[in-house]
Amino acid sequence: MLKKLLAKLKRLGIRPAIIQDYLGGFPTRPGQQPKITPKFTSAQLVIATALTVRSRQTYGWAPPPKQGTGSVLVVAGKGIILTGPSGKHVTRPGKVLPHPVRRITLADAFSFTFGNEGNVPHMYADSIGVVTVGIGHAIFQPQGAHRLPFVRKDTGAPATQQEIDKDYNAVVGITNHVASFFDSLTELELSQADIDSLVQADFNTHIQIADAFFSLDTLPQPVQIALFDLAFQVGGNLTANKYPKLHPALRRRDWARAGKEMDVNKPNVDTQRNLARLNEASKAATPSSYFTTDPAKTESLLDHLLKP
Repeated sequence: MLKKLLAKLKRLGIRPAIIQDYLGGFPTRPGQQPKITPKFTSAQLVIATALTVRSRQTYGWAPPPKQGTGSVLVVAGKGIILTGPSGKHVTRPGKVLPHPVRRITLADAFSFTFGNEGNVPHMYADSIGVVTVGIGHAIFQPQGAHRLPFVRKDTGAPATQQEIDKDYNAVVGITNHVASFFDSLTELELSQADIDSLVQADFNTHIQIADAFFSLDTLPQPVQIALFDLAFQVGGNLTANKYPKLHPALRRRDWARAGKEMDVNKPNVDTQRNLARLNEASKAATPSSYFTTDPAKTESLLDHLLKP
């Protein structure tokens, strides 16, 4: 039985050391108690992550809803898959157990990322001279400003393209000044409603970038926030080529290493914010979890999930 289980775990791409940590929790003789060690628990989470990557669904271990039901695997948005007393697989759709991980919202992003930005209605240049407006919305080219609904400060009339270009050119490239410095240099602004819409759009864009890099539904919320903040700062540069060691660290659930890997390849970014991001990732607790220590049930469940 263990040989079959070993083969299926290898099919998932689980490293031999992790497999040994997992198998080490199984009783070796009848009547022996399982060894629920930190390594065993960590191995369970690695397997859950591997299942998520393979199936593009969110899996996480959870306690059985009642004694004797065997293996339990939470599926986000669908409920749970489990083995009944007879060993038959049972699928229960719906919210049978709580979602193992909640996806962060705009409010969560405000608690860390957007909370570090000001709320400025006019164009200004950030510390390295990039034109910015609203709550940290960077405008790298004048064409980007043309798409925003700027109005004149004095009359409230919609701004012309020429007026937008004038404000943009007045601030671009100026470094090391606070945002209020640029008020007298500009004639245009965005309404608060438009700033709010822009923040929502920025959140939607960068949450997709973060999720494309690593499935957010498999990560604790502090790590999701830290990864989103990184995406917000570096945008499309959040790739495996730029951060080759970050994805493996997230997959191992090594939050301290992940935090350090988030702190590379970001020139001209505030050091204190980098440290805050690292701490946000590092404080993610490993959740308590349970999975059957019966190798027969484990092998049977994996066989069910790994069907072509």
